Amino acid sequence: MALFAAAPLPPTGKGKGTSMPKTKASFCVIAATLCTVIVLFVLPITPKVPVSTAVIERGSLVRTQSMEGLICYANEQPCLSPLAGLVAQVYVEQGQAVKKGEALLRLDSTMEEQVLREFKQALYQQEETVHSLSVYSEAAQAVWLQNQLGLEQKMREAALSIDAKTIRAVSDGIVGQVYTGENDYVAALTPLMSLHADAVELRAQRRYQDSANLRVGMRVMILAGGQQQATGTLKGFDAPGVDSAGMLSQTLRFSVDEGEIWLAERMGDTISMEVLWDVEPGVALVPIAAVSQSGHIWIVKDGKATAMAIDPRKRDADYVCVPEELVGEAVILLPDNSPLYQHCLVKEAKK
Repeated sequence: MALFAAAPLPPTGKGKGTSMPKTKASFCVIAATLCTVIVLFVLPITPKVPVSTAVIERGSLVRTQSMEGLICYANEQPCLSPLAGLVAQVYVEQGQAVKKGEALLRLDSTMEEQVLREFKQALYQQEETVHSLSVYSEAAQAVWLQNQLGLEQKMREAALSIDAKTIRAVSDGIVGQVYTGENDYVAALTPLMSLHADAVELRAQRRYQDSANLRVGMRVMILAGGQQQATGTLKGFDAPGVDSAGMLSQTLRFSVDEGEIWLAERMGDTISMEVLWDVEPGVALVPIAAVSQSGHIWIVKDGKATAMAIDPRKRDADYVCVPEELVGEAVILLPDNSPLYQHCLVKEAKK
């Protein structure tokens, strides 16, 4: 039998000679996959913007009108001199309680009293002639009677002139400031002193058009040091008049409900007042701090911030009214202080 040598077999690719190319290919695939993951998922991730938020809730929209007021006494009125003259005597002093009709001050009436004495003397002399009238005619008696009536009328007028020099209280009250003293000369219609009630009153001067939306019965808050110190009620308006600036204005008068002692201690001071003129209950409210300068609010949902335009005019001192469907949503506070953009990712800032 002839013997033949075995022919070499063709390479199958499973030997050591082919392992190196396959390993390099695997590394290339893995590297490409990692690059894809980085490009698709890692690079797009941006830092979340830290923000402070508040929950939108229902509440009452309380709108007020700010104004400056003056603390004064109720029913304060000046006592004017009806005539020009010299002050002869002052009967009262500041803080004294007086009754209606009580004498407050008297002007000098020396001349009127002298005239009255002369009329009395003339009347006495006239009456002395009555006994001799029987010898005269009826015409003479008529002249006597006419003179008698004339003298009596002049005496009444002189007495009224003297009484007019005494200034009396027109109502019960308390003497306020006394502006004059004895031996002072005063012109007609000069303020001599003031009278007022014991109660405290608040007054505010407003331009007529600015007080058109105010009405009697509105509540007022008196603020000082950032806190409410007293409350009151609008009780009336004075007749409009032209102020020093040539504008039509009027005085508003407020009664005091609470804090009268605090106000009385500051009599004559100027105060800050907030008149409550409208209350709208049960509306969705956001803090004013949540409204941007452009009139937007930023709602946070699923970790993303979304800008929404609102009407910032419907507001009070602390809140702005927003649509009802936003109740319960989170809103970003002080949005102008954060680098926000539409649908950006946000997170709650650490406090």
